[in-house]
Amino acid sequence: MLTTSAQGSARVWQRLIAPLQDHRTAAALAVLVMWLGFTYGTKIAGGADSYGYVSQADLWRRGQLTRPEPWIDQVPWPNAASTFAPLGYRTSTDGHTTVPSYPPGLPILMAGAAVVAGHCAMFWIGPISAALMILGTFALGRRLSHPRVGLVAALLVASSPVFLFMLPQPMSDVPVTAAWTLALLWVYSRSLWSAGASGLASGLGSLIRPNLAPLAIIPLGWLVYKAARSADSGERSLRRRQVIAYLAGIAPGALVLAFFNWQMFGSPLKSGYGDLNVIFAWENLWPNLKNYVSWFADLGGLLPIAGLAALCVPRLGGWPETTDRSFLVALGLFIVLLVAQYCAYAVFDAWWYLRFLLPGFPLIMLGFAQLVWRFAGVGRVAGRVATVIVLVLVVRGAWRGVTEWSFDLWQSEYRYVATSHLVRDLTPANSIVIAGQHSGAVRYYAGRMTLNWGWLDREWLDRAVAFFEDHGVQPYVLLDDWEARDFAKYFEGQATLARLSAPPVLEYLTSGTTRLFELRREPRTGSPLVVRAQRQKRAVCYPPAPLPAITLK
Repeated sequence: MLTTSAQGSARVWQRLIAPLQDHRTAAALAVLVMWLGFTYGTKIAGGADSYGYVSQADLWRRGQLTRPEPWIDQVPWPNAASTFAPLGYRTSTDGHTTVPSYPPGLPILMAGAAVVAGHCAMFWIGPISAALMILGTFALGRRLSHPRVGLVAALLVASSPVFLFMLPQPMSDVPVTAAWTLALLWVYSRSLWSAGASGLASGLGSLIRPNLAPLAIIPLGWLVYKAARSADSGERSLRRRQVIAYLAGIAPGALVLAFFNWQMFGSPLKSGYGDLNVIFAWENLWPNLKNYVSWFADLGGLLPIAGLAALCVPRLGGWPETTDRSFLVALGLFIVLLVAQYCAYAVFDAWWYLRFLLPGFPLIMLGFAQLVWRFAGVGRVAGRVATVIVLVLVVRGAWRGVTEWSFDLWQSEYRYVATSHLVRDLTPANSIVIAGQHSGAVRYYAGRMTLNWGWLDREWLDRAVAFFEDHGVQPYVLLDDWEARDFAKYFEGQATLARLSAPPVLEYLTSGTTRLFELRREPRTGSPLVVRAQRQKRAVCYPPAPLPAITLK
């Protein structure tokens, strides 16, 4: 039964928001976010993350995660294989091939979707995950308190600027949040099947983002706690079997991840991101904490953070008597562990890196929704105030998400495809394109081999260009205008930089300029092809070009 406060809250809110039917509204909200993801999704393998995930998905489809290039052994400069690793890739343990640096979870899901419904289906994973995330948030709130609590929490999550910003992008933030939300929903059950499903979801979440694997301790620890605290032998036996079911569910994901790391990086405990002592550091704690709090306050206000207190101290939330308060504390610990890990993570300076904490948003919003629910039960005026608070937060968050260009990202990402197609048309097949930001996209959409200039020794630019020319490979360099400054500074003193003073082959104009230069010995003459970006009518999925290759003569 509901407490007196919850019953009063239900009466007040039912009168104020009577037209809403919680289950149907939650379903409609899930459909809405999925439609937004389908309609405004970038569907492009452009920058490091999107190219890394999408191209790795293609490798899974082909059944070969590495692609040896025999000609690399002929290249004279140090760490040759590294220089041919585009964004999202690194050198394998043998030093002769490049391997994906991103975890395999999301690419495996993308590859599975592509096998079933074609290449473009891999971009469905994000929108579908978003819908599952919203439904999982609603269901968890309904089970812990009341359907209206779940609905409010789902609305707050769906209108969060961070969620809206990540929704259109083929990245791991939304899928990993959906996996952990479902894992926590399913573990709060007396069913063996639910415990097993929770383990599967936890394993998938760990496979998508391995650094979050320690979060599996929370649902597992709660099951162990319930087994240890059960006085009834039948209850204790059930909980023990749930522990076994959870472990059995998480095992496949753990094994796949361990095997992947072993094959790619030489050890089950290594990852493509590098050593843990480099990624995590104590000195990052305070700068990151300040950043996350200030970003959260700026985007949605600090008020929802009170939801964490409602979980860690259940009495503050006035949860129904039927709710297991040990589980609420477990949810609070889940958020604390998540935040603590990312506070020790590398420091970034842009608000959208609050996306790291997105797996905690459904829980924080659930706690806050429960506080609002309890406050609304005080009386009619309180109910109206609570409704206004929720509406203000939802409208403010959604508006901020729109003004941060969440639904216009596909327009800016199109430049990777347009530039790559132009490079394909302007360069011979046996050419090498020196690039950084475009090192993945040019391979994917132009079918041209790229050299990642950030990995080339700064004393080797002249000799590398000469090597390619001497072996019948035409060298080019493709740089964004901001990147050109870094390129010139990095290779300061190299004679090749003078060739950037000649007219470029291509100028692609967006908010900045991307230029393609031909690095032949004779200075280029003539005017460049100048192309101004055109606004696209809708987001389109573009097929990849054939795999690039070069021939050294």
